[in-house]
Amino acid sequence: MPDVPPNEPEPAQLAELMAAFQTYLARLESQGVAAAETYRATLRPELAAALDERLGILDQSALLVTPASPAIGERVGPYCLEQILGEGGMGRVYSAKQTEPVDRRVALKLVHPWLAAELRVRFLHERRALAALDHDGIARLLDAGETSTHGLYFAMEYVEGLPIDEFCTRHRLSIESRLQLIVQVCHAIEHAHQRGVVHRDLKPDNILVSGSAIRPRTKIIDFGLARIEREGVARSRLTRTGGFLGTPGFASPEQAAGLPNVDTRTDVYSLGAVLYRLLTGEVPIHVPPGADPASFIGQVEPALPSVAVGRRPERNDEFARAAGLPDHRHLARRLLGDLDAVSMCALEKNREHRYPTVGALVADLQAHLAHCPVAARRQTRIYLLSKFARRHRLAIVSTAAVAVLVLVSAALAVVSANEARDRLDDFNLFGLVRRLRTLDEAESYETVPLDADAGERLAAWIREVETVLARRPEIEQRRDRLRAPEGKRDLWDDGSGAQNELRQNIDEMLARCDRMAAPDGMLTLARRRLQWIDATLRRTSSDEFGLWARARAELAADRRFGGFVLQQQPGLVPLGPDPVSGFQEFAWLLPGGELPRRDGGRFVIRARTCPVFVLLPGGNCWVGSQGDDPNSANYDSNRSYLERRRELAQLEPFLLAKFELTQGQWEVLTGRAPKTNAAVESDTPLLPAHHFDDNELLYAMTAWGLRLPTEDEWEYAARAGTASVWWTGDDPSTLREFANLADQSLLAIGNAEDDSGVPWNDGYPSPAPVGSMHPNPWGFWHIIGNVNELCEARRPNGRTATEGRGGSWHQGWRRCRTSWSFNWEGERKDTIGFRPAITAMKGDLR
Repeated sequence: MPDVPPNEPEPAQLAELMAAFQTYLARLESQGVAAAETYRATLRPELAAALDERLGILDQSALLVTPASPAIGERVGPYCLEQILGEGGMGRVYSAKQTEPVDRRVALKLVHPWLAAELRVRFLHERRALAALDHDGIARLLDAGETSTHGLYFAMEYVEGLPIDEFCTRHRLSIESRLQLIVQVCHAIEHAHQRGVVHRDLKPDNILVSGSAIRPRTKIIDFGLARIEREGVARSRLTRTGGFLGTPGFASPEQAAGLPNVDTRTDVYSLGAVLYRLLTGEVPIHVPPGADPASFIGQVEPALPSVAVGRRPERNDEFARAAGLPDHRHLARRLLGDLDAVSMCALEKNREHRYPTVGALVADLQAHLAHCPVAARRQTRIYLLSKFARRHRLAIVSTAAVAVLVLVSAALAVVSANEARDRLDDFNLFGLVRRLRTLDEAESYETVPLDADAGERLAAWIREVETVLARRPEIEQRRDRLRAPEGKRDLWDDGSGAQNELRQNIDEMLARCDRMAAPDGMLTLARRRLQWIDATLRRTSSDEFGLWARARAELAADRRFGGFVLQQQPGLVPLGPDPVSGFQEFAWLLPGGELPRRDGGRFVIRARTCPVFVLLPGGNCWVGSQGDDPNSANYDSNRSYLERRRELAQLEPFLLAKFELTQGQWEVLTGRAPKTNAAVESDTPLLPAHHFDDNELLYAMTAWGLRLPTEDEWEYAARAGTASVWWTGDDPSTLREFANLADQSLLAIGNAEDDSGVPWNDGYPSPAPVGSMHPNPWGFWHIIGNVNELCEARRPNGRTATEGRGGSWHQGWRRCRTSWSFNWEGERKDTIGFRPAITAMKGDLR
C-alpha cells in the first residue's frame, strides 16, 4: 500500500470528510456563514481540521473569496444602496434608490461574490423563476444585470410589510383572519405552480404583509431556492442531492433529505408549517442548532396544534390573547378538530398522503371558514350534522318554542334505521353538490404552459365530472322524494328545514349538470381541448420540415433580439419573417384550423384561419405621453391629465397577434357563436370578436394558453418604434387608410361618440373585417381604431385592471390616440375586442 501524505486522510475516512465538506457548503449556501460555522463546531477536532484545510484550498483558489461588501451609499448599476434588508445563503438584499430612467425604490439582491459557478447558475435561475410570474401576491422582478465590481444583481418590487407571523401578532388578528391570509398566500403559490415554479423556501420571513388589519395584502418574496419544472435547464445543476437546502422547521422531509424529485407538494408542507406557526406561534418541528435536519424532520412527529398550545400555558395565554381569545384553553378548543386535521394533512411526512395540490388545501380552509365539512376529516354522521347546525345556528336559535318541539320530535323519529340512512345519504349529497360546484368553478384552466401534464390534469377533471354526472338519475330521484307533503309547506315541516335546503342544493346541482353536459357546455369544450392538446403536442414534438431550425437561425442573426434564443413552443408553427418588418411570424394552431398563407406578402384570412403572431424583441421603450416638452419623446398636446405619464418600460421578447381575434376564431375556441349587437349589420366570421363579457373572455384566453398583452406590450407594438402621437405621425390626417375611426358617415347621422371624427369616409360605419386597411411598420393591422383592444394594466397600488386601448370605429381621433385608455368593467360592447398575446419561452443554444 503506498504511503499516504501526512495531511491526506485514510481512504476509510475520506467519505466522512467529503460528506462534511458537502454539508458545510450546503449550509453556507442555504443559511449563511453562521449556520455553516455552527455545523463545523459539532465535528470531531480532526475532522474539523481536515475540513479547514479543504476550505483553505478553496480560499486560495479564489472560489471562496470574501471581498468587502458594498457600502451604504455606493452605486450598483443604476441603484444607490440605502440599507441592508436581510441576508441569506445566496446573497444580501438591500433597499436601494433608482433615479434614472424612473424614480423608485427597489429591493436589490446581490449574489455573494464567493459563491461557486453552480450557485451563480442558481442565482440566474431565480431571475428566470421571477420573470415567469405575474401575480399581485408575488413580488415582481423589475431589472437584472451584472457589474464588474459587485457581480450579479437583480431589482425586485420593494415591499413595505411585516413577516406574516409578526403582522398577525401586531394587529391581533383573529384565527379566521389568519386563515384568510393563508388563503391569499395559497392563491399566489398556486399561480406559481401553474407556471411550473416551486418556491421551496416558504416561511414567514418570505411572506410579507402590508396594509391594514381590515385589508391586509400578502406578498411572497425570495425565489432563490425555486425550481422550474419542465424547462431545458438540467435539474442536476439546480438541485443538490445529499445536501439540505431550505429553512429548518419549514422544509418538507423530502427536501430536508436532499431528494432530487422535490415537487409542488413540498410547498404544501411549507404552507402547512406556516399555518401551524400562525395558529400556535411555534414551528411544527424544532431542529436544534447543529443537528441534522433530515433526521429530525423525517422522524419527529409534530404535535397537534390544539395540543401544542397547551405545552407552555403562560406563553400561549399571551399568544391566544393576540388572536382574540381569552387564554390557551379557548385557543386549544378553537383549533381542535378541523384545524388540527387540516394542519396535519398538510404536514404529512409521506407526500402521497399530503394534500395533492395547494388548491386542495385552499378548498379545506375555505370549507372550514364557511362551516362546511373539510376533506381532511373523517366524514362521520355526527361531524356532518354538527357542521350543518353551525351553518344554520342563527335560524335554529331564533326558532320559536313550538318549532323546537317539532325538532325534538323529528330527532326522535330519526331513530328509525331506514330514515337514519336517508339522512346520511342526504349529507353525502351535500358533499357531492359542493364538489360539483368546485369542479364547475375550477373548470381546469391549468393549460399554461401547454404540455403533457396539462393534458393529464384536464383528463382527470373530465373523469371526475363524468363520475358525478353519471349519478344524475339517482340524484333526481332523491330530489323528488324530498317534496313536502301537500299542505305542509312551512320551512320547518318534515325535516327541520334541512330537506328543503338539500332540495334547493340538488336543484342547483342538476342545473349545473345540465349546463356542463350541454352540446356547448364545459364538458364538451373540455373534451375538445384535451383532443387539441394531444394533437398539438404530437404535431410540434418534432421540427417538421425544419421550420423551427430555420426560424431560430434567422432569429440568432437578428441583432434586434440581442442573442435571444426562442424555445420551440407547442402550438406554434413558424411562418417565416414578415417581408417588411423582418420579424419572425408564427401560426397558433387553432383547433381544427387551417394554416394561413401569404398572397403577395399579405396573409389571406378565412373563417377558420389560425391566428398569426409576431415575435417582438424586448428592451426599453417609452410608453405613456407627456405634454411638457414638444422636442421630447411621446409629446402629445392633447393628452389628458388622466392618462398615464410617460415612463420607460422594460420588456422581454413576446408574441402578439397580427390581427384582432375574429368572430370565426372566437366560435372555434368557445364552441359558441359570438353574441353580437344588432346595430352592427355586417357581422361575419372575419369581423373582430366583440360583444363578450369578462367571463367569456377569460375562457377564450386562459383555457387555450393565451393571454391579454400588458399595457406596455400593447403600446410598444402600437408605436412600432416611433415616439409620435400615432405611428403615422402627429396629425390625424395621417391615419387615412390605416385606421377605422368615426368618419363623416357617422357624424352625419349623429352616431359618433365624440366630435373629433375624421373629415373623410373610410367605408366602414361599423367594425371592419380584419386586414381591411394597412398595417403599421411592424405588421399589426388596425391596432389603432376598429375596436378598442383589451390589455392588462398595473395600477400604482399593485393591482391589475383590464383597460381598452387604441380607440374604435365609433370614436374620433381624440380617443384613438396611442396613449389614451379607459377601464373595462366587463360589459358587452360592439366597440371592444382584443388581440391575444403569448409569452415567448426562452431556450438554450442546443
